[in-house]
Amino acid sequence: HEGARQFGVLHHLSAAETSIVQALVDGLKIEQIAQTRGTSPDTVRTQLKSIYAKTGCGRQSDVVRHVAAMVSPGQPELR
Repeated sequence: HEGARQFGVLHHLSAAETSIVQALVDGLKIEQIAQTRGTSPDTVRTQLKSIYAKTGCGRQSDVVRHVAAMVSPGQPELR
């Protein structure tokens, strides 16, 4: 959870956006994230677009990879 929090702070993500990042790291799908948070999948998709804009990531897997790199800074980045 620390990696998602650090990622959120680094990229100025909102608390809601950071919780979505954590859910992605935990392997949840958009529909599961929406159900867990009590929102619609469209809301999660909108927040994901904001995450992408703030972080320069283009896909969910990019977000997860960047968080993993923060947790293990000594590891080479996956490509």
